[in-house]
Amino acid sequence: MIDKSFIRIDDLASQLGVTKVTIWRWRKEGRLPAAIAVSPRIVGWKRETIEAWLDAQATELAY
Repeated sequence: MIDKSFIRIDDLASQLGVTKVTIWRWRKEGRLPAAIAVSPRIVGWKRETIEAWLDAQATELAY
């Protein structure tokens, strides 16, 4: 069963309309919430964390 509360980088990049390289750059720059290591080679983000981040980005752009 796939955990729908967890977003992998491919899905996040697709959702945001950017490349995986952009996701890693934003992560390094602190523009994106930190990813969670699921295993030594797999990282992802909690869906609720990304949703809150997107809400905050929308609020910033509204002002």
